[in-house]
Amino acid sequence: MKTLKTFIIAAAIGLSSSAFAYPTYGIGNSISKEIGELLSDSHLRVENEITVIVRFSLSDRHEILVYSIKSEDEGINRLFKEKLQKQKLEGKKWKTGKLYEVPVVVKAIH
Repeated sequence: MKTLKTFIIAAAIGLSSSAFAYPTYGIGNSISKEIGELLSDSHLRVENEITVIVRFSLSDRHEILVYSIKSEDEGINRLFKEKLQKQKLEGKKWKTGKLYEVPVVVKAIH
């Protein structure tokens, strides 16, 4: 349970930062929270902190269309893609058809 709570907090912190390299729209706390909830049941355990860069857009039905997941851990890349692909986002700040780049920090538990 501690692992899950730490991951959710790390995802929220990572998502709320604004280190974007592509044209994106502001990501507010409610939107960060929504992405964090989609990843909350991942049960990730990592030895070192990892930053995962998630690039995606939204379909007309507000489903996530993952373009790429980049980190140094291919297992986490696959897991994030599986968890996020085709998930629906309800936040009103999301714009369909726009490219988002969101950093997610996965914290290590010692």
